[in-house]
Amino acid sequence: MVRRRNRFNLKFLRKFLHRFSSVFFKGLPLGIASFLILFLFFGVRQMLHADPYFQIERITVFPSGILNQAELRFLEAKAKGKSLLEINLKELSHSLERNPKIERAEVVRVLPKQLNVYLIKRMPMLQVQFKPNGSFFLISSDQVVTAINNQLRPDLLILED
Repeated sequence: MVRRRNRFNLKFLRKFLHRFSSVFFKGLPLGIASFLILFLFFGVRQMLHADPYFQIERITVFPSGILNQAELRFLEAKAKGKSLLEINLKELSHSLERNPKIERAEVVRVLPKQLNVYLIKRMPMLQVQFKPNGSFFLISSDQVVTAINNQLRPDLLILED
């Protein structure tokens, strides 16, 4: 009786080892392939970020008259000389949209070394004068003060206090 039990255990052990080894050896190439793919992906990604071929050399703003020199210098300091692939386009466009003159900003990568910035200017809808003979505050449709003028603009509505 004891021998039977040992034979049964040996058969069970052989079946288990056979199944385990077949699954292991079938899964081993898949594991190695996935490891190589991940290694290549992250390695290539790091190489692209460090490659001087993708360093931003030119920033083009459309239309050109909206930003002043200080704002253009800020944009250059934020992006110029960095890798085109590591620039966060959404963050850059949000920082440009904080400007009261800009309603919407869209930043686009142009491979290999250029960044294009498309701006939509915020247009004033009405002007408000708080004091007689005072300055006029130009207000856009989304209730943002875009500029302060000393002269009346005839093309805008007037709201006086």
